[in-house]
Amino acid sequence: MAIELDPKYVHAYNSRGLACADNKKDYDRAFADFNKAIELDPKYVHAYNNRGRAHAYNKKDYDRAFADYNKAIELDPKYVHAYNNRGRAYADSKKDYDRAIADYDKAIELDPKYVLAYNNRGLAYADNKKD
Repeated sequence: MAIELDPKYVHAYNSRGLACADNKKDYDRAFADFNKAIELDPKYVHAYNNRGRAHAYNKKDYDRAFADYNKAIELDPKYVHAYNNRGRAYADSKKDYDRAIADYDKAIELDPKYVLAYNNRGLAYADNKKD
């Protein structure tokens, strides 16, 4: 309904994209919504981050995920979620735990109460010890 009322409301496209990816597993629709949000507002970091998540965790296309996380960080160097998600992508796809930990450290530096980054950093330390 939000999109019907305001077809240029980028937040609604981003939110619907999340719902499509996370709840409905309709990744084509999710990508279309994230792309539309970015088309309407090329500086909307949330859509880049969320499209990156969909690339990484739904399509296993980590190259595109890195591009989206990097763009989100370029647009907003204090956007902690992009650092955290990029860290996960480094750990999951490349087993590059040092780079993952560096991203988690940056997220924690920016938001010392961002518990997910602490959790993921602990996992990266543990996984790094296994290799």
